[in-house]
Amino acid sequence: MSLEELSNLRSQIDRVDCEIVRLLADRYFLALKILSVKRKLNLPVSDTKRESEVLENVIRLAEEFKVNPKYIQCIYRAIIECTVKVEEGKL
Repeated sequence: MSLEELSNLRSQIDRVDCEIVRLLADRYFLALKILSVKRKLNLPVSDTKRESEVLENVIRLAEEFKVNPKYIQCIYRAIIECTVKVEEGKL
């Protein structure tokens, strides 16, 4: 591997990171809309059943994409935790 190859790979990661941030922004604004609905319906912020469903879904997707499910699960636990904090007004 050359330094040029390394640079190219890092550039690819930068492009992927940009897309990830764009998608997380979409998710963030959807979470705010969900919060608004939960407030109108007087529902609790945290929904452990839904959180479990999300984790199950992404683990299944990880397996389909041949990615270590523990890697994806770790990332999604952080995403869910941050989303709950946003909905609670703590982030």
